[in-house]
Amino acid sequence: MRRLSAWFSFFYAVEGRLRRRDFVLGLFALGALLGALDGLLSTVLPARTAVAAAALASALCLATRRCHDRGHSAWWLSWAALPVIGPLWLGFDLLVRRSTEGDNQYGADPTRSTVDYLTVEDRTAPGERPSTHVDEVTRLHRTEVFAVAQPRSVQEVRDALARTHGPVSIGGGRFSMGGQ
Repeated sequence: MRRLSAWFSFFYAVEGRLRRRDFVLGLFALGALLGALDGLLSTVLPARTAVAAAALASALCLATRRCHDRGHSAWWLSWAALPVIGPLWLGFDLLVRRSTEGDNQYGADPTRSTVDYLTVEDRTAPGERPSTHVDEVTRLHRTEVFAVAQPRSVQEVRDALARTHGPVSIGGGRFSMGGQ
């Protein structure tokens, strides 16, 4: 069920950003699906129409998110209404030009990895401290910790060490067992 939900949100979400590679792969998948279903549904006109409408809606959703990745609103797709030059410009903009670097008003940069193996789950009663877990890359060895600090300077390291009275474990990429 989770895969179906992820598939649906990939093809029909309009919020957020979509990388150029994922946009092209999504369009390719839609084309392959339409090609496969066209032969199967060649005699059933209402079904062909429904599949084509669903594919068009999906392509518009993908294009909207790709526009967001370029820093444009969905209105940018109206370039397609301009005869000849409009679709050419839109195709060039969405298929050839690079994403805007960094975060923009439509979301985080999808080309940057934001994977962090630190998860905080609140399975406690109201008023109690949430349980903090550190996980490694395989997510097989969850380790409960008292606190996590992500210092960016020597002074922040000193401050974090001054706040603790127990053992300290230094975590880099957390690729080892136990997430150290």
